[in-house]
Amino acid sequence: MFALLRECVLGIASGSVDVVLFMTAVQVIHLFQIAEQMNCVQDLRAGLANMVVVSIGPTTSEELAHYGIKPDFEPSRPKMGFIVTRPRSTPANSCSKAQQC
Repeated sequence: MFALLRECVLGIASGSVDVVLFMTAVQVIHLFQIAEQMNCVQDLRAGLANMVVVSIGPTTSEELAHYGIKPDFEPSRPKMGFIVTRPRSTPANSCSKAQQC
C-alpha cells in the first residue's frame, strides 16, 4: 500500500499526473502523511496546484482545505455518478477553478 502512495506522491509532485480525484478525506490525510515521510510535502502542494483536483464532497474538500488545497471541482451531491456524468453534460471550460457544479 505504501509503495502505491509513494508512487502517487512522486507522480503528482513531478507533474506527470493531470487530474487527481479524492473520494474520501482519509485519502488526503494518507497522501500528505506519505509525502511528509518522503520530505516532499512542498513538491506535492506544487504539483496539486498545477493540476485538476476533484473532491467527492464537502468533508473531503474540508480536509483538502486543511492542507491548503482548494478543489477545482466538487459535485453538487457527494456521489461518484455526479463526477462521472459532469464532463459529458457540460463543456470542459464551463467549470472554473473551485466552482461547485
